[in-house]
Amino acid sequence: MIKSPDFVDLDRRFQPLPPEAKSEDTALDSYTHSIFGPQYGLSWDDLLKRRLVVVLGEAGSGKTQEFRQRAKLVRAKGQIGFFIPLEGLVTQPLDVVLGPEENQRLRTWLRSSEEATFFLDSVDEAKFRKQADFYTALDRFSHALGRDGLTRARILLSSRISEWQPQSDNAELVTRFPQPSSQTTPDVDSNPDADGREPSQPLLI
Repeated sequence: MIKSPDFVDLDRRFQPLPPEAKSEDTALDSYTHSIFGPQYGLSWDDLLKRRLVVVLGEAGSGKTQEFRQRAKLVRAKGQIGFFIPLEGLVTQPLDVVLGPEENQRLRTWLRSSEEATFFLDSVDEAKFRKQADFYTALDRFSHALGRDGLTRARILLSSRISEWQPQSDNAELVTRFPQPSSQTTPDVDSNPDADGREPSQPLLI
């Protein structure tokens, strides 16, 4: 397992949240759910089986470092993973944000039929100037991947709890990255549908 010298794997566990959860309740839960033990909640392996995940956490909880490290671990397993700072996509296209080497990896992947995992960090940084900048960043990302690329992408976003708008942000996210499902209720605790398809809403954790 490849780890950065300053990174400590805390074996974090994640708690599914309904989209209508209030930010203050969510923040409290983030501090208390760990008392139930390491078997409580979802692991990173669980998250990486999903197509669309929003990871919510308080400022200073290490979301950026986690995302950077998980992208490295995905690649260490011989899979395809990218860490992308959403803030950069507010003003620049994806190829500029990635840089030459990472962009070449993206081009190679787009020509393939393989799946890839994208760690988009972070929603609050993209919203720093205004809410609409976050949606601009999502549009640039979506446009760069194209329809075919999006069908092969697993997308994880990080955000401060206070900056995630459950109704409007959920709606904008699902519009850009629709998930194949006949399920209409955002029951994030449920298993995939009987036919193997996942819930249509992003998994909030």
